[in-house]
Amino acid sequence: MHARGPESVCIDSAHGGAIHVLMPRPGCSLPLYAGAAGRVMLALGDADPGAYLRDAPFPALTGHTLTTDAG
Repeated sequence: MHARGPESVCIDSAHGGAIHVLMPRPGCSLPLYAGAAGRVMLALGDADPGAYLRDAPFPALTGHTLTTDAG
C-alpha cells in the first residue's frame, strides 16, 4: 500500500489463506481509517494523525470498520 492524501492505494497484493479478508487489487484505494495498512500509514507516516482524526467519525465500510480513534 502507498499513502496518497487521505487514502491508501494498493500497489501489489499477495493472497493468504484467511477467509473474510478484504484484499484490494492493485490500483484500488481505501480511506486511511479502513484497513490495517492504511492505519499503519496513518500512525507512522509523515502527516499529523490528529488532523486526520478530527474529521471522525468516518463512514463505516463494513460492520467491522473502525470509525473513530477509539475504535
